[in-house]
Amino acid sequence: MRFLKILIVFIFFFAILSSVFVIYLAKLKGQSFFGKIAREELIRHTFILSYANFNAPGDMKFLYLNPKTNSLEVNLRFNNNFAPDEDVEVWIKNMVKETTGKIAVINRFDNLNIAQNSLSDYELTNLEKEINKSHAIKLNIIYVPSYKEKESLAGIVLSRDTIFIFRKAIDTLSEDKKTLKRLEKSTIMHEWGHLLGVEHTSDDNCIMSERVEVYDKHMLEAEQIPDEYCQETLFQIEEFQKSVGK
Repeated sequence: MRFLKILIVFIFFFAILSSVFVIYLAKLKGQSFFGKIAREELIRHTFILSYANFNAPGDMKFLYLNPKTNSLEVNLRFNNNFAPDEDVEVWIKNMVKETTGKIAVINRFDNLNIAQNSLSDYELTNLEKEINKSHAIKLNIIYVPSYKEKESLAGIVLSRDTIFIFRKAIDTLSEDKKTLKRLEKSTIMHEWGHLLGVEHTSDDNCIMSERVEVYDKHMLEAEQIPDEYCQETLFQIEEFQKSVGK
């Protein structure tokens, strides 16, 4: 009986240590072969994702793509000085439907308080923490003026569930309203692709082209801005969705 108790205690502590090691491997060694495998398995589980604080772009992909839910909550945050285009809700609904098959339920918050004209990674992360305090499965799209690290950047993702759109940066790239509209739409769709785990593609006509994030002012025309997901990107998303629950 004593031996059995010792064995049970040993197994219990071994299981705990193994779990801690796997999480460590996934979080700190995520770029290694085994780290990537561990991370891909762990982020499938809501509890582990939240409480082990996996918070890199792409970590929410399996929850976004889970077919057990038919809607996705989207929180759109801005103020009147850097507001989204009037068609932004249409873009978001179409984007979510095309990539996940779900209905986007959009909440608008127009009281975002920002004093700075440009924000660093640190400031963006703090802003996100202030307004995003729940572990619910949702998408946050936050409009801010510009990015301190690279002022030509149109958008960025720094965490698993939030897109930052740099309104001031976009507005300086062209005087043509059609071009600005298409760039804003393209940027939202591009960053959403990253949250679904999709990497950049070499196809300049694809929404996931790395050119979408940064444009030079002298070369920007509406026709040069992709506004559709290419088959390569949609195939990647479909493969992620097929693996949900495996």
